[in-house]
Amino acid sequence: GYPLFNDSSSARGLMQQVGQRIGPDAELGLVAWKEQNLLMADRDAATFGFNRRWDRQLVDGVAWQAAQPQQRWLLVQEDALLACVDRTSAELAGVANRRRWWLVRPGDIHGPCVASAEEQERERALHRIDGDE
Repeated sequence: GYPLFNDSSSARGLMQQVGQRIGPDAELGLVAWKEQNLLMADRDAATFGFNRRWDRQLVDGVAWQAAQPQQRWLLVQEDALLACVDRTSAELAGVANRRRWWLVRPGDIHGPCVASAEEQERERALHRIDGDE
């Protein structure tokens, strides 16, 4: 049923825009993703866990991306962007299901991606509120 929802109620429009932005030969990795992102992607997408902490997904995603930096992009939910991601160079990909999503390239990563205690607590609070992961 997800593909039948309109773009404001699903990730369909976001994922179409992401596919167009990164091009047909690029690889996509998902961090802090929702099932809709994976189902509506126009290509196979790398994932780094579904119920794993977001900071760990981001660390694994950055390592995956570094193996082929010219070809790999990460789509990251805004709440999972740690201080290692430069938001002035990363691209806002769009909004789907009340969440903002960012396209991150290897050059947008500066320093180690380590969650502070505050960032870890924010993630725990979001999971309690959201309840869907």
